[in-house]
Order: sequence, then C-alpha cells, then structure tokens
Amino acid sequence: MAASAALVLFARWLLALIIDVRYWHPDDPDDYAAIALTSAGLFLLAATLWLLRAADDLATDQTRRGVWRWSLAVGAFAAVVAGLGNLAEDWMRVQWAGWAFIIGSLTLVVALFPAAIVRLSAPGPRRVGYPLVLIGIILGVFAGFLGSGLRSNACDDFGA
Repeated sequence: MAASAALVLFARWLLALIIDVRYWHPDDPDDYAAIALTSAGLFLLAATLWLLRAADDLATDQTRRGVWRWSLAVGAFAAVVAGLGNLAEDWMRVQWAGWAFIIGSLTLVVALFPAAIVRLSAPGPRRVGYPLVLIGIILGVFAGFLGSGLRSNACDDFGA
C-alpha cells in the first residue's frame, strides 16, 4: 500500500516536471490528471497510515501504543480531508475547499510527529524503521505541496 502511494505521488511529480500543471486553473486533461494523482496518492497514504496502526510491537506500553494509533488515525483522516479538498477545489472549483486541502495537509504533517517520536523512543529492533518512514512521509508531503504551490504561483505571477 505504501509503495502504491509513493508510486502515484511520484507519477504526479513526474507529470508536473513534464508539463506546466495549473492546479488552481485547470484547463486541459494533464491538469486534471495531476489533480487526480494528488488526491489518489493522499487516499492511498491514508489507507497506508490506517494499516500501520496495527503494528503491535508497542503492546507492552499502553501509552505509546495509544499515541501511535491516535496519531496515525488523525493522519489518515487528515489525508482523506486533504484529498477531498484537493478534488473539490481544483476539479470542481469549490473555492472554500482549498482550506480543507491546506488544513488537512498541515494536520497530516503535524499528526505524524508524535508517532515518529513514540517509535524512536520505543525499545526493540524496529525502533528506527517506522520513524524514518514517517519522517520521509512528513518531508515528502511538505516538500511536494510546497514545491507544487510555489511553482504554480510563480507561473501565475509571470503569466506562464
């Protein structure tokens, strides 16, 4: 599931490199494909985070396990909100839904920090694996959204 999310988001990134994607003013099939890939990647990421909640090697510590599960549940919900907001704003042109995308994206990033911290502080051999994945997701989501936003805004400012 995680590999699928990464592949879809990577495809969206490649598409954005090849063409000038206009997320805020889509007018051709390539723009709509980029919007659909972004939301599909967010939905797959939400499913991945939901499935990661079942990682049960924190069973000896109820507090850590609770923080892990709630953090990933909030992250999964936020990814769904961001994906729906992206579709509603950019595809269906519902302007206020942009706030759902922004708030969902930021909540997704913030929600994963406690899970990463809990995993780093947990004893055991897999202590580093999960936090690195979560930190990678955090950086990837933040950099991807920031990069696409800056590129699109720059193109709009210069009339490209």
